[in-house]
Amino acid sequence: MVVHEREQLVTADDLLNLKDSKFLELVEGRIIPVTPSGDEAGELALWIGYLLMGFVMTHDLGTVAGADTGFRIARNPDTVRSPDVSFITKARLRPHTGKFFEGAPDLAVEVISPSNTSTEMQEKIDQFFAAGARLIWLVYPGQRLVVVHYPGGTSKTFREDMTLEGGEVLPGFSLPVHEVFKRLRKAPTPTAPPSTESKPE
Repeated sequence: MVVHEREQLVTADDLLNLKDSKFLELVEGRIIPVTPSGDEAGELALWIGYLLMGFVMTHDLGTVAGADTGFRIARNPDTVRSPDVSFITKARLRPHTGKFFEGAPDLAVEVISPSNTSTEMQEKIDQFFAAGARLIWLVYPGQRLVVVHYPGGTSKTFREDMTLEGGEVLPGFSLPVHEVFKRLRKAPTPTAPPSTESKPE
């Protein structure tokens, strides 16, 4: 994104102090409105957070955060992103400051809504990995599949008959994909998701 020299840039602190910052993100100093999730995506994000939280708390691995948590993933100009669900390892946790978390989460989860474009999601993927994220899940409720992205540009599609694993990010974690979508109250659609994969399975 090109920022003109005379453009008034917004900092992460400016964003945090805005009265109506709940559905805003910051990309290279520019405020980006974020559409609130519909009932399907919102409930699914909360469910995924619950599934992750149970494992993380049981094994004392760190913390799980929801969509209200912002991550400052670039500075000067600042970029602040808020994934639908995120996991941060225990080793990276610091005392609470009331400000945005510095750096990317180890795992970022985005539940894809109809308004999300493949270009938008690829930008987020690139930004998160550039800031140190180690794993990204894009969850497609319509098709009931999860596309897992790894550093270096590789990715893999997990369908309902497959099992997600946490690898080095969440050691020992495994989750059948059908469990991710078990609370959805409508049939899956036959269409494929917008492609952001480098190596579709």
